[in-house]
Amino acid sequence: MEGKDRPKKPDGNWAYPSKWEQRGYTKTVTLLLEMTEPIHGSGKVVSGDSGFCVTQGVLALDKLGVKAQFLMKKRKYWPKLVPGNYIDEYMKDKPLGFSESFVQVIDGTPFYIHCTAVPRQKA
Repeated sequence: MEGKDRPKKPDGNWAYPSKWEQRGYTKTVTLLLEMTEPIHGSGKVVSGDSGFCVTQGVLALDKLGVKAQFLMKKRKYWPKLVPGNYIDEYMKDKPLGFSESFVQVIDGTPFYIHCTAVPRQKA
């Protein structure tokens, strides 16, 4: 939560920008990097929900020595560069509990997507 502790200048910019913002990261990625700063370089794993599953954030954490995993429960939105339509089509007729892992390389970094077939929700 940001507010009084982080004032804005009259032009609307933050008075004290984060070092991550200065490097051009989005708000979500900046927040993710700020929250994980104490464990950068540790090799630890961060778990989060789909709201933080941003490709740029996962790759940035990897470069900083932190692994990340996120639970994607919806089939509607996929992170950038993830072949969501292909995965949806591949998984649509699989039996309950079927699992598959997909691997792609983004900017030289392996990016893994682990999928499990679950009951379909009715629209």
